Amino acid sequence: MKNTEMQKVVLSEIHGESGDLVKIVATHQDGEHIYDFLWTQDEPNTHENREEFRKWVSRFLANKGFE
Repeated sequence: MKNTEMQKVVLSEIHGESGDLVKIVATHQDGEHIYDFLWTQDEPNTHENREEFRKWVSRFLANKGFE
């Protein structure tokens, strides 16, 4: 029987020396690494774009069964 309970993850933002967002790391609550979401240099590292990126990461994880 498949477990349908959402698995909890911890998101950590990694910023470069200039303060720009470099990536978001998703780790399972037990410490297991799950995903690295890398910021593309094709998009300006603005507040609005970072917020959209965070929302996209959250939607992606929710679709994969994580909360």
